[in-house]
Amino acid sequence: MPPSSDLSRRAVITGLGAVMPIGNDFETYWRNLQNGVTGTRRITSFDASAFEVQIAAEVLDFNPSSAMDPKMARRMTRYIHLAMAAGKEAVANSGIDFAAMSPEERDRVGVVMNTGGGGIEAIIDGTHVHDTKGPRFVSAFAVPALSGSMGPACSRCSTVSRAR
Repeated sequence: MPPSSDLSRRAVITGLGAVMPIGNDFETYWRNLQNGVTGTRRITSFDASAFEVQIAAEVLDFNPSSAMDPKMARRMTRYIHLAMAAGKEAVANSGIDFAAMSPEERDRVGVVMNTGGGGIEAIIDGTHVHDTKGPRFVSAFAVPALSGSMGPACSRCSTVSRAR
């Protein structure tokens, strides 16, 4: 199918960002991907000795405050931390100056993010809180945190809101 001649139907990739088990930025990720580096290794983020499977592809050496205010990071799941960092890198890589854009132009910018899911730890934590303290103490953000769309939404809103 040929590209659309209608410019409003075209999409352009202007920037790339990545936070992955083989690199916490796109350049490192891409180099390691080309070199066949694996991100699969023994689990280090918790004691997995009691489990049958003790390997995973974890993102290592990542600091959420590199992508967001530490106070905000405490309210977010790790999924959002990773998404924000990748989104910010993509925007920086794109060279887009949101402050110089009109609101209409900013509305034409989007974030496309690939994910296998959202913040499952919010559901796990919510279950523990429910079981120990009761349902009224479960965070109202537990279910929305699970949504795969939260990563791109938070990345785009954070970037665009700073430009206003």
